[in-house]
Amino acid sequence: MTLRQFSFDVWQWLAADAGLLFGVCLAVPMVGSAMVWLLWRGRAYGIAHAVAGTVVGGALALAILYGLVLAVAVAGFRADLLAVDLRLLAGPPLLLVGSLVGIGRIYPLGRLEAIRVAREVMLLLLGCATVLWLFGKFHGWGIFFVGSLGQAVVIGAVALLWLRRQWRRASGLDFERPAP
Repeated sequence: MTLRQFSFDVWQWLAADAGLLFGVCLAVPMVGSAMVWLLWRGRAYGIAHAVAGTVVGGALALAILYGLVLAVAVAGFRADLLAVDLRLLAGPPLLLVGSLVGIGRIYPLGRLEAIRVAREVMLLLLGCATVLWLFGKFHGWGIFFVGSLGQAVVIGAVALLWLRRQWRRASGLDFERPAP
């Protein structure tokens, strides 16, 4: 079985069960929010934290996987997204938004590790994209760099240190554990 055949088989399965998958994407945030609300009201804070982290982390992971699949489908297989069932396209973003809004109204999202990691990873990716854009614009001493080579080295060093810091924070290497 080739990758193209596997992708086509998975696509047929998704298209056949689009209604069920869309229903699951709508039900998971509602059920997860209801569970967190019941656990929070019942003073089971530790379990509520675990359920909230699982629902939000799962929604974030599915949204990232969804973005990667769409990028591969468009770039690698030249897929036409206008021909795709709308339920398949709208399900994962609705799952993410529903999870963040539903659980965010009940539980403080700032306490969830999944939110911290997502924020740090997004800052890292934004920084990498900015550095790539910056070096893409650098074609000698043109429009962007009007200074000296020393200034370009300083800008590069600051960018490298900031990206290193963001990498350590995103990967959890720079995480300070609270004292017992």
